[in-house]
Amino acid sequence: MPLATVLIPTHDHADTIRYALASVQTQTVQDFEVLVVGDGAPQGTSEIMAEVCAKDSRFHYFPNAKGAGHGEYHRAAALAKAKGDVVAYLGDDDLWLPHHLESLLRILQDADFAHTLHTAIQADGEVVALGGDLACETIRQSMRLAKWNFFGLTCVGHTLAAYRRLPYGWRPRPEGLWSDLHMWRQWLDQPWCRFHSEPIPTTLHFPSPWRNGWTVEQRLRELGQWSSRLTEAGFDQWLLSAVLKRWQRQVVEPEVLHALGNLLSHHGCAVESESLQRKAIEINPKIPGFYVGLSVSLYQRQKFHEAVIAAQQATEMEPGNPHLLSHLGSLLGLIGQFAEGEMVLRKAIALDSKTGLFQRHLSQILYCQRRFKEAIQTAREAVRLDPDNPEFKNHLNNLL
Repeated sequence: MPLATVLIPTHDHADTIRYALASVQTQTVQDFEVLVVGDGAPQGTSEIMAEVCAKDSRFHYFPNAKGAGHGEYHRAAALAKAKGDVVAYLGDDDLWLPHHLESLLRILQDADFAHTLHTAIQADGEVVALGGDLACETIRQSMRLAKWNFFGLTCVGHTLAAYRRLPYGWRPRPEGLWSDLHMWRQWLDQPWCRFHSEPIPTTLHFPSPWRNGWTVEQRLRELGQWSSRLTEAGFDQWLLSAVLKRWQRQVVEPEVLHALGNLLSHHGCAVESESLQRKAIEINPKIPGFYVGLSVSLYQRQKFHEAVIAAQQATEMEPGNPHLLSHLGSLLGLIGQFAEGEMVLRKAIALDSKTGLFQRHLSQILYCQRRFKEAIQTAREAVRLDPDNPEFKNHLNNLL
């Protein structure tokens, strides 16, 4: 069995995929299988893959008609056939540095889900990178609650065994949500999942939206130039230096203010947290998670009605997000608006019936309404959904 399965989704990048595949073939670890998953890909992709697969038996192509979303069900079907201990992903117009797979295999010896530093190349050739650490609970909570993400598919890896423990696996995203963030949230909801963020660039992402209007020849010329640099001596050190220099020039981003505000709130510094959350909102008022962070700090300061208003603003921006609804519903319950809180929580559960936290919040509201039998039944459902959560068990025991 191979050490790793490399999954490459492809839709309309037949020409660029040659460079992506070549960056896999030059990895320092060669014990892998490659599953290229077509999602309505053109005939050119089939021709390229037929050529590659004939020369290298480790490569396999799965052509499919265009599926829902970004072909997530096709990805799930391919992973059902995967044989590697670890699954790594690569965009069909992105590149891996030669040690990327080796790095993921090392990291995933002590983690279930990991990523290296998301590093992208702007249209002008500038290197940019997004920072964050999944070891931080506030970061994970921000990703659950807000339409915010700091790493994409190309730098992600996970164990196959952990993937097969997930309730769904790959599935189409809800309207208005990014496909990768929808998948990451599924991992973030698992209490058993061990996360790791490796702060080293091992991949290069070339976002298509940043290259609107480019010809195929321009895309290929760019990928060819960067591909030739990947194996140059000292390229990985140069790339890390470019990332750090970019960060030195940047103004603090609102996501950083938000994350720091969450951290201060966690340690009881509600006044400072409120100030940072308001600054984040002032810079970018379109991120629901910023309003959630503000509502938490406002509640800690006993500004209850302002806290509810901030939570309502978040849900209005992303009404189909069950985590945002759960936050609002629990807040309404905490300030005694039980009927309203129950209604909101039941809506969250209707959207996602497999998250025990929603049932836990609803149980508390039912108890406060002296509907004890329903509260116990709901608490039992929370424990069934998350049997390893000690807080859920304690809540149920207290009700009994």
